[in-house]
Amino acid sequence: MELNVQEQCVNLLKTAAVQEAITNRGIMVHGWVFDIHTGKLIDLKIDFEVI
Repeated sequence: MELNVQEQCVNLLKTAAVQEAITNRGIMVHGWVFDIHTGKLIDLKIDFEVI
């Protein structure tokens, strides 16, 4: 599951709309996973800024 989240973060960063938003608005992309068994949100420490 965690690897999937990481890959989807990278795929999202490849899109023109997200790259434009990073440049113009300074957004960041984070990788989080919700553990349905514990009810906790796990931060994968995947914090991407401008590439």
